[in-house]
Amino acid sequence: MIDVHLEGNIAGDVAGRVDRGGGIAVWDGNLIVQRSRISNNQSDLGGGVFVCGQATASIDQSTIDNNDGGGLLSYSSVDGRIENSTVAMNVGLAIASRSRDFDGSTGSSFAPSISNDGSKVAFLSDSTNLVDGDTGGHVDAFVYDFASGRVERVSVSSSHQQANDSSHAPMISGDGDSVVFFRVRTT
Repeated sequence: MIDVHLEGNIAGDVAGRVDRGGGIAVWDGNLIVQRSRISNNQSDLGGGVFVCGQATASIDQSTIDNNDGGGLLSYSSVDGRIENSTVAMNVGLAIASRSRDFDGSTGSSFAPSISNDGSKVAFLSDSTNLVDGDTGGHVDAFVYDFASGRVERVSVSSSHQQANDSSHAPMISGDGDSVVFFRVRTT
């Protein structure tokens, strides 16, 4: 897909797979998206793009935004890549790669910041099931590592205690080793 604007699609029953990939759903093969926009699509999982099976996805110089059901969701066992692209304003996880037994987040994820090489993304979420023990009831900052498939909550104290207020505006360093964010505390 090169220079395409894919907008306003709602996922339906495709080959027995209901509500996966509002904009694009790929079960096998290679998805290449360049200089394109995937916007305002809807599904239960992967509102913009859903990739699974042995499929690969390569997204470059593209925008995935305003999708309901998340921006990009991969259940694929094969690595993909995202470079020089914007993933923003999606309802649900911005970008996620999970095992097939993941039932989805319990809330929304937003405000992604992607490392220069695309290997890590920092984001905010009000979900309570992205990491174990998240019972604080606030918006937290997380980092997703595409290589390991691991989600880490970074808005905790040095002794790993939960925050008592919400986090805002995460920014990940170019090398993906550091994340900054802020909190506004009211008394």
